[in-house]
Amino acid sequence: MRRIVALSCPPPVLPLLAVVTVAVAVTGCHGTRSQARSAAEAGDLRRALDLYDATLEADPSDEAAARERSDVRERLAAELLTAGERELLNDGREGAARSLVELCLRRERWREPLRGAGPLRFEALRDGVRDRELARIDALARDGKTLDAAKIGRAEAYACPDLAPLARALIDRVATLGAARCAQLEAAAKAHGPYTMSVVERACVALGAHPSVHVTLPHQVSSVRVDGAVRGASDALTQALRMRVAAAITKTPLFDAASPGVVEIAVAGYVRHAVRRTPTTLSHAWTESVPYMDTETYQESYQEPYTDTEYYTERTPYTSYTYANGRSVPQTQYRTETRTRTVTKYRTAWRTRTRPVTRYRDEPRVFTHPAVHVEGTYEAAFTAEVHAPLLRTFPIPVAHTETDDAYEHSASFGPANVSPSAGNVPSLEDRFHDDIELVARRFVTEWRASFTANACKGAGFRTPEEGARCAWLGAAEAPDQAFLALAPLFGADVPALAELPSP
Repeated sequence: MRRIVALSCPPPVLPLLAVVTVAVAVTGCHGTRSQARSAAEAGDLRRALDLYDATLEADPSDEAAARERSDVRERLAAELLTAGERELLNDGREGAARSLVELCLRRERWREPLRGAGPLRFEALRDGVRDRELARIDALARDGKTLDAAKIGRAEAYACPDLAPLARALIDRVATLGAARCAQLEAAAKAHGPYTMSVVERACVALGAHPSVHVTLPHQVSSVRVDGAVRGASDALTQALRMRVAAAITKTPLFDAASPGVVEIAVAGYVRHAVRRTPTTLSHAWTESVPYMDTETYQESYQEPYTDTEYYTERTPYTSYTYANGRSVPQTQYRTETRTRTVTKYRTAWRTRTRPVTRYRDEPRVFTHPAVHVEGTYEAAFTAEVHAPLLRTFPIPVAHTETDDAYEHSASFGPANVSPSAGNVPSLEDRFHDDIELVARRFVTEWRASFTANACKGAGFRTPEEGARCAWLGAAEAPDQAFLALAPLFGADVPALAELPSP
């Protein structure tokens, strides 16, 4: 006889993969373990590991699943090592690097050591990828593509802790090449101008080198001066305008703390704020539940009598005769006889009755109370005219009218959701602060447009300095010709200039 053993499995608690979650929920941990075995037998080791992880997430005490998962992990590690070694033999640097990084990340998550020759093979694969990457860095540097070589040293793929020796070797090689290239670029840039030197400074940072000097550009500033006044705005509000624009400037490339430059903002115009209070009456619809009397019918049970015939038995005597000695001898005997009689019985019956009840109906009501209608009107008509060094003057006009209203009253009535209201409307200070934010946002947008219009005007860039000034803000604003003008300095690195971080 076969024994059927019932295996209990607790429900899963948030497995990693949604697909695996469904599998666990539908088939249970035993079914998921079976699927994991099937996937492992078919060679789909990554899916098998996901299923084993889900099984053990649902039942951490499943020793069979833990043992099988460890074996599959070792198989996958060997498979990745073999694939990486094969790629290295075929000079497949990228494929070898992918296998190495995947194995490193999986090992970090597994927290299980490699078995047998695994550790030695891992180190050999890591060293092989390192040598290929170093050779690639050197080849790019020989071709004048040092910025492209620097990207390899910054590769996030090698951030896995077990690849730290590889990443360190790449960073050191790039730093050595970058320092030499940075010194070369800085020496050449001095003959051109500050914008060329500034682009070189950013390139040096991208190369992992330390620029020898920080360049302050002619258009940069370190402070803001606000002249003029907005009629109707207090001195404190004018000061708030200056502080907010100054804060906005510090978040743009226009700012350099070492620059003596000043942005001058001339403000002129007015703001007005008027509040009108008008007595009025407010009405609020609400519904009252009103009781009323009504009657309802219902069924009442009772015991109803009825006449029935009842059968019963009774023993009655009778005389029988026997003959003895020639004589008839009487004897009294009894017999059972069935008889009937009329009886009264009772059964459950129902009858209709009526009774008074209290019912409710909703009736519309209106709650009215006195109030004061408060209307606030804010009108702004002023201009902030910006004068920045070497850039065209541009105005930031602010012109709009805003109306707000509210009601002031002390009424309180819960059924109509009425509670006292202070009738507050935004003040002049509130509205003017909104305009200050508007000026700050438009300042940044207008400044970038102004810089681009000045720096990139004209179709051609005859010198590296002209190209550097146009390309200074980055690829989004600059045409390709601006970067091509830097070819005398950067040579083959020109295509990588567009990828430099914006200042």
